[in-house]
Amino acid sequence: MVDLEGISSLLYQKRNNTLFVFDIIRKKYRVATPEEIVRQYFIRFLIEKRNVSQALINIERGLYYNTLLKRVDIIVYNRKGVPWMLVECKRHDIDMKIDALYQNTTYNSVFHAPFLVVTNLKSTLVFETFENKTFERTEIPFFDLS
Repeated sequence: MVDLEGISSLLYQKRNNTLFVFDIIRKKYRVATPEEIVRQYFIRFLIEKRNVSQALINIERGLYYNTLLKRVDIIVYNRKGVPWMLVECKRHDIDMKIDALYQNTTYNSVFHAPFLVVTNLKSTLVFETFENKTFERTEIPFFDLS
């Protein structure tokens, strides 16, 4: 579970009977789908509780895998511009499954990030990859500010 206590609130706006949530990375309002709300809360968690700079976060980055265009929900880069963490966000009412981890590891075959996260905020799976092996972690790592 991601501890959202103390996390700043999301900003919402309603237009034409559609609810929007403010995306602090892209600096614009996005349709407030359940997955988008999870993504925005997790981004705030990374910034406010794990020391990640907004400048090092990329959202819905496209990649080609077997000629198919896929999108990674969140990529966090280290200070050298190398992927540090891939995050797959699921709706809060979806059970976490191995399929979500498989999706993230598939993306990671392109990016080679050391940390993989799958979250719906109620449940969070965290993995670390090292020398072509994947290990489950008990918590989301802090970003190294050095």
